[in-house]
Amino acid sequence: MSQVTARKFTVSIAVLTLLLGVPAAGSALPKDPLDPPVIVDPGEEPPEPGPRTGFQWSMPSRFGGDADGDGIVDYHWDAATATYAQSYVNPDGFDLDLDGCHTAEEMASGTSLNNYSWSIDGEVVADRTHGCELSHRFPAEGDYQVMMTITTPEEDTTTVTETVTVKDWFIVSIGDSYGSGEGSPDVPQRFDDAGFVSAGARWVDQRCHRSANAGSAQAAIDIERSDRRSSVTFISLACSGATIDRTVHEGDAHMGSGILAPFRGTEPPQSGAYLKSQIQALAEAANGRTIDALIVSAGGNDAHFADIIADCVWHNMPRVLGTGGRCHEQPEILDRLEQDFATLPKRYDRLAAALADPAPAGRPALVIDNVYLTEYPDSLTDGAGQTCTSILGEITSVTPFDFAKAHIDRDEAEWARHSVVTPLNAAIEAAVARHQDKGWHFVSGISQRFYKHGYCAMDHFIVQAYESARSQGPLWPWIHRSGPMPTPNLMEQKGMMHPNRFGYGVYGSQIRAALESFSGSGPSFAVAPTALGLSSSSGAAGWLTGVCDGTDCASDRAVLTVSASDAAGLVGASLTVDGRDCADVTGVTCAADLGADGVYRWTLQIRSEGVRQLTFVASNRYGVTSTFHHDARVDLNDPPAPTAEVAVGLLGENDWYRSAVDVQFDGSDTPAGSGVALIEYSSPQLGDGTPYTVGAKAAARFGEDADGSAADGVYEINYRAVDQAGRRSAAQGLTLKIDQTAPTVVVGTPDERQYQLRESVTSGYDCADATSGVHECVGSVLDGAPLDTAAIGSQEVTVVATDKAGNLTSASVTYDVTYGLTALYDETKAAKAGSTVPIKLRLTDALGSNVSDPSLTLNAVRLRKIDDTVGSAAAVASSANPDSNFRYAGDSYIYNLRTNGLSPGTWALHFTVSGDPVEHTATFRVR
Repeated sequence: MSQVTARKFTVSIAVLTLLLGVPAAGSALPKDPLDPPVIVDPGEEPPEPGPRTGFQWSMPSRFGGDADGDGIVDYHWDAATATYAQSYVNPDGFDLDLDGCHTAEEMASGTSLNNYSWSIDGEVVADRTHGCELSHRFPAEGDYQVMMTITTPEEDTTTVTETVTVKDWFIVSIGDSYGSGEGSPDVPQRFDDAGFVSAGARWVDQRCHRSANAGSAQAAIDIERSDRRSSVTFISLACSGATIDRTVHEGDAHMGSGILAPFRGTEPPQSGAYLKSQIQALAEAANGRTIDALIVSAGGNDAHFADIIADCVWHNMPRVLGTGGRCHEQPEILDRLEQDFATLPKRYDRLAAALADPAPAGRPALVIDNVYLTEYPDSLTDGAGQTCTSILGEITSVTPFDFAKAHIDRDEAEWARHSVVTPLNAAIEAAVARHQDKGWHFVSGISQRFYKHGYCAMDHFIVQAYESARSQGPLWPWIHRSGPMPTPNLMEQKGMMHPNRFGYGVYGSQIRAALESFSGSGPSFAVAPTALGLSSSSGAAGWLTGVCDGTDCASDRAVLTVSASDAAGLVGASLTVDGRDCADVTGVTCAADLGADGVYRWTLQIRSEGVRQLTFVASNRYGVTSTFHHDARVDLNDPPAPTAEVAVGLLGENDWYRSAVDVQFDGSDTPAGSGVALIEYSSPQLGDGTPYTVGAKAAARFGEDADGSAADGVYEINYRAVDQAGRRSAAQGLTLKIDQTAPTVVVGTPDERQYQLRESVTSGYDCADATSGVHECVGSVLDGAPLDTAAIGSQEVTVVATDKAGNLTSASVTYDVTYGLTALYDETKAAKAGSTVPIKLRLTDALGSNVSDPSLTLNAVRLRKIDDTVGSAAAVASSANPDSNFRYAGDSYIYNLRTNGLSPGTWALHFTVSGDPVEHTATFRVR
């Protein structure tokens, strides 16, 4: 696939007037040799200066004329058969006008006293005629060697040979309503004196609402008129309502799709065949001819964009009855939108495959150099660039209740802008990126150019409902003093929400800019943020932050120099600011100068903030015109200091937070400033001090590490707003004290062991907190106080700690108070197996005092072999005490243990004591 990169499309200033609707002839520039009346009537060709020597050539225009005078640009289209004339699309040759006239008299009459002979590629085509002009049909595009010989009456001869390039640009448009020109018919409907329709709207093609006002057609006309040495063949198959391949239904009627499959059209006949798919029709029309540029507007209908707008209008109506609601609150709409965007990439991929298919079934293969997919405009803004507060509410006073109007409110419009338009354009751009190898390009900048010119702007680029009803219908049958009123069935207003003539002009200029790889060169432009020896600081995103003197840097204006130059020499230049003469724009001063170097320079001083849309036009001496659009973005003031408030956080004691904290930042810029881009914040507690960023109205979390674990501490936060231009507000401070961690408690005494009755033990414990510090450390026993060992049983000590943030920790330790034992028998003496061992003992306290008491029961529970020097199996033990209880005798206890069946070794008798939580043992030996 060839890539045309060496040349640029250019635009005549006449066409600029037609496209943009601005009086470019009026200029605030000083009068100098570069200020001829360069704005010409749109129907005229740019003037062609005669050469001083040699000859000049030009190609007659092939597109943009109205030969039959019906008020519609000639498309060479037969609506009845839905075909283009092959003699137009694939002509048998291309006419060129050769001009060798030199004197003013020769230029006026086209004849000379001299004789002229012309030969092309060595073949004589005209010999010794007095005509200094020659029209000749060249059989095909390409380079030809043309030789002109001039013979004077004295038979002196002069011969000039030049390479003449015959080039006709084949430009094609396919797609949906934004490609067809919906909303802007070629001839709007007309009204009689009574206000009734006397003639309906007229289109190049009624069935598809195809108009020469479409952006692609305007770009083609612009290109045609900008370069006399080339011509344009333009055809459009775009059809309002078409999709890539999503089937469209109207009720039960199957309408088809349009681009990859047949389609009935937006205004189909009562009966009749479907239109061929646009791909099929294009392949048959091109018939093998290489398409230089294929312009595609597609995807909006595949994503149900029109249906979503209708849903946003009509879902409000039932709200007065307690049902319905706004469109972005309807699950079925959101589900459908999600499904549409999920399938959209594959639809673009199928389109790419169909365009590049080298051997398609049933049609000729397409040969395309470049494919240009156009961006959809953001049409839901007002003159300040803000989202419209109400769309259609101005004409649909169906009820006196605002909440029941058939309109789109601000929330719905905001949702549609960010959830439909932006993702749709992103899907188009992503598709272009996937298919760059197939010559795909993205026509961007359309949404930006529609900024501040949406549906509810005073100077809107979008067709409003009332305008649609007036220009193409349908209308109320009644008469109103301000004109026919639109029908309440808004679904019939197909032109609504589409670009108007000004909007399509913007479309055309952006398409033309994207096609700059095509045509003959014209004047070039350069921009520098300097003027008058001053220099404007350049911020982010192309914003100018004003003149800075190097010390205070307070800015009262931005300066800018734009220069135009052309090796052929310049003959005309003009400038408009926001579509107006510079002298009429408050806060902007313009001056111009033609330098000795042949460079034309505009010097601008801009003393107000905002975006200024600058349009520069320059023409060279060959009549080739270039247009340069530049948005001067000026931000002269730092943004105000943002605010920061805790949005989420559990506030404890003493201004400490006991959870991670979400801080909501809120930044705003001056009214005409660049807008806050982000909030920049930093804190020594966040690492090395490198600033973090969040959105202009977003929250940041503090007190939590990346893995979700707590990060306590005192956060000294510095934050400030950063606008789109890179300007920063004054720094602000916020202190956050965060302690999410409870204090620790360490209990040294008691520990989990046994203490003897009346044993002297003191408590010991400690509390600690690493962040806010310990507020209170309280135990059920004072730290250092004696533990309670006065009674047998289990005891508990509990310590409760709180920190200064209010976090609490509790720790408990249980200890046992038990009896001591004193054996009154020889534990080392071995008894003979089968004999009785008297186990005699006393209960004592920690001081060794005998506390034995007949009221206490000592109960033997089991025998356990401690060591087994012989290793024989233990027999079942029996006792002389039939109830397994010790017998109290005098001041001690005795248990007569029979050793029948016990194997030799050391044994332990386990027994319990009334009220004692600890099981005791008495050992004896058996031999």
